[in-house]
Amino acid sequence: MGPTFAADPRCAGASSLREIANDFTATVLANTDPTISAVGSRSRPRAEQFAARHGIRGVADSYEELVSRADVDIVYGAAPHRQHHALAMLAIATGKHVLVEKLIEISAREAEELAGAAQAAGVFAAEAMWTRYLPQFDVLAQVLDRGDLGEVRLATADVGWQVAPDAPPRFFDREKGGGAALDMGVYGYWFAHFAIGQAETVRALVQTHAPPGSTSSPSSRLRAPAVARRA
Repeated sequence: MGPTFAADPRCAGASSLREIANDFTATVLANTDPTISAVGSRSRPRAEQFAARHGIRGVADSYEELVSRADVDIVYGAAPHRQHHALAMLAIATGKHVLVEKLIEISAREAEELAGAAQAAGVFAAEAMWTRYLPQFDVLAQVLDRGDLGEVRLATADVGWQVAPDAPPRFFDREKGGGAALDMGVYGYWFAHFAIGQAETVRALVQTHAPPGSTSSPSSRLRAPAVARRA
């Protein structure tokens, strides 16, 4: 997991210190008010290196220690997809707000459980969909809010990038939440939701190839009611 935020955003914690956590932490420290007070990882040396790189004083020996710290208000989780649920639920159980890296969960059941736990605990939980906060989407949101385009009836999104054959196994391992549908397709699903609102039906078609069970070239069609609004 990674940095934390709260209504009075002063203290943060970070865990599972992958490349995306480096980008997130650098951006938070350079452009926002919260301080990142601690980091945690399954590897103490990795956590120490991450902390030294970003000038963070606290290093936790475990995720449990990180979320239990009194100087942590919100937890940012940048673990591989399969670990998102356990880490988010751990943070919520200690009364911490949580920002989970996309894909927030790998199943609707886990997402519903996370949402229910956060609501019961009275804490904030959200997906760290970074593209939502790029300047161009702020402008587009204003255009849609003003009705400049009239009623939006169709939104299309094509998302993809090359993944080398020797990429880390998580990119292809279905059990770890890999495959194009979850790792890349989430951006297209988000954009459709952003533009036309909550889908009432979803139809998806995917191709599978080696490694067995992973997905490539997913294609989905989402239909939203006419009164739906954007996320």
